[in-house]
Amino acid sequence: MEDENKQLALPYVSYPTFKTFIRHLHDTVVTEQIDNTMMPTKFSGSARGAVTSALRSLGLIDAQNNTSQQLRDLAGAYEGKDWQAMVKQCILSAYTNIPENFDLKSATRKQLESMFGDITTQMREKCIRFFLTANREAGIVYSPHLKIRKRSSGKRAGKTTPKRKEVAKRQDEPQEQTSNYEQTPSNMFDQPIPIVSDNSCYIRIPRNITLNQVGLVKAAVAFIEAMAKQNEESE
Repeated sequence: MEDENKQLALPYVSYPTFKTFIRHLHDTVVTEQIDNTMMPTKFSGSARGAVTSALRSLGLIDAQNNTSQQLRDLAGAYEGKDWQAMVKQCILSAYTNIPENFDLKSATRKQLESMFGDITTQMREKCIRFFLTANREAGIVYSPHLKIRKRSSGKRAGKTTPKRKEVAKRQDEPQEQTSNYEQTPSNMFDQPIPIVSDNSCYIRIPRNITLNQVGLVKAAVAFIEAMAKQNEESE
């Protein structure tokens, strides 16, 4: 179960958004903790949550969002002569789901997908896209069969309306912060739940959560499962 959880916690944020955040740290300062107040102002709420989740899954921050030396090294090397080496050391080394003897140069898409566990197709594509882009950033050559797939916007040629274009915008890309975004309290953290295309669902968890409180969360999940079962039976 522990290995499965590691696979499920892989970064799914868009790599350009993640790199924008690293550049932000490089241009300012790597704070002792990561929170919403030090994020780029153009990041949407979902982008902030996705970046924080990526930092945590890569081991660049801990469960309390305290920053690591690796994050300082990565930000300090941004686009410098050591940048590719730091991407390998601080990002790619965290992919323990990929065996050391896995040959990216000759791998097939199906082989790579099997390394990312039993997750939804949409989430797997996001995780693989981040992984492959990080490899390309590190100067690592991989098989042409692993070509990074473009995100589908869901638009039909000749029938796209302005409203549909707006819906198709990626929500995990940097956007202007809205005034009604609710800042996460310092004693809480937001864990994104990618069950919708724009990653807008999340659960707000106390940093000092207890096992008894986890039981209440499980009860809520059981209720959601019953609701989903009822929905499927009614279709």
